[in-house]
Amino acid sequence: MKRQDAAKIYSLLCKEYPDARDSPAMLSKGSAFEVLILTILSAQTTDRAVLQVKKPLFSKYPTPSVLAQAKPEDVEKIIHSLGYFHAKAKHIIAASQALLSDFGGGCQSPWMIS
Repeated sequence: MKRQDAAKIYSLLCKEYPDARDSPAMLSKGSAFEVLILTILSAQTTDRAVLQVKKPLFSKYPTPSVLAQAKPEDVEKIIHSLGYFHAKAKHIIAASQALLSDFGGGCQSPWMIS
């Protein structure tokens, strides 16, 4: 997907769902990279559980380049409470690697999600 297409889709979603960004769960708060990773982690678990791992995960792995180099077992230790943590660790590392290889590490989009 091209960056401009993603930006257009994001703009359309914001117009269609203006209150979604102010949800109590706040999974949509942060950089586009964080939102991507939190979305992957949210499968089959609650927003509350994902929010509990958000700070420790992004404190240790703040950028796609850092997370792309992570060992799955190190990520698993942080996200183990979410369930399916083996698969999720592999997927968020792979997503970070894809951001680097396919998008030059760019998930700091022209639209910062706040």
